[in-house]
Amino acid sequence: MRMLTLRENKLTSFPEVLTCLPELEQLDLSYNELKQVSGSLLDLERLRGFGIGDNPVSATPEWTSVLTGRECQVITDHWD
Repeated sequence: MRMLTLRENKLTSFPEVLTCLPELEQLDLSYNELKQVSGSLLDLERLRGFGIGDNPVSATPEWTSVLTGRECQVITDHWD
């Protein structure tokens, strides 16, 4: 699987099972109820697009700079 959209699913925690998808290149978790996202997201080394906007994430996680350093576009619009 290269692309996965889990928008608007009322997720309250990062689905750790996603780290078992090493080929994943695009992941959209926008419009959920995520307050934080696990650093295990970094295990997805092929990730080039990550949508996390419109979630109640309280601060920019440290892993965002790692992803952008890998040339991954991180979309963070509307964080609280």
